[in-house]
Amino acid sequence: MLQFGVPQGSVLGPRIFIQYAEDVAELFSQHGLHRHLFADDMQGHCSGRPIDCPLMVKRLERCITDVSAWCASKRLQLNGDNTELLWFGSTTHLRQVSPTRSITVNNNVIQPAAAVRDLGEWIESELSIRDHVSRVAQTCFFHLRRLQSVRRQLGCDVSARLVSDLVLSHLDYCNAVLAGLPASTLAPLQSPACSSETCTRPEAARPCNSRPPRVALVTRGAAFRVQTVSTGIQSPHRSYTRLHH
Repeated sequence: MLQFGVPQGSVLGPRIFIQYAEDVAELFSQHGLHRHLFADDMQGHCSGRPIDCPLMVKRLERCITDVSAWCASKRLQLNGDNTELLWFGSTTHLRQVSPTRSITVNNNVIQPAAAVRDLGEWIESELSIRDHVSRVAQTCFFHLRRLQSVRRQLGCDVSARLVSDLVLSHLDYCNAVLAGLPASTLAPLQSPACSSETCTRPEAARPCNSRPPRVALVTRGAAFRVQTVSTGIQSPHRSYTRLHH
């Protein structure tokens, strides 16, 4: 039985690490916190009213102290520099929370963040998803500009594959969180979706004896790429803490 550490370079490394670290879930349960565990990324969160924020902060700090001790017993180290704090809630509730409501992790004071990245998705306090949409659009245009400069040398077939891998994959990733959003929020994603189709079109001036390229790429607008998901989600005031070790 493995007591300390995980062998490096083994194909079973990720699975062994999960088994090695899965007992940390009990610590979150003892403090009444919900948790999400993904490899070496731990997330704990709790909810309550704005007047309960001081109690919520104390619960989080006590849990983090126990998690830090657990890491030491497993010969791991809790990385306070990569620990992030985010308060969820409506605009009215967030105004009632002190903007300097922070937590302490191993003598490091963690200030609330405006947005945090969770498995590729950017989440902000009000859950408007605007920050995530803006960043995705910027990434798509970055790759489109690079492809636009070399698409004549690549040809339509190769350009279509690169657009699918570098641009459309970003539009499709985590697009379930975009379901039900107003058109004004999704508007920034419409331009890269249309530009993807333009980038894969053949050049207007082509030799008469050349064969037209076969482009096996179908692009649609952002609204069509978002799958509609009907869910009933309540949004209580919530504190979210993300830990790294």
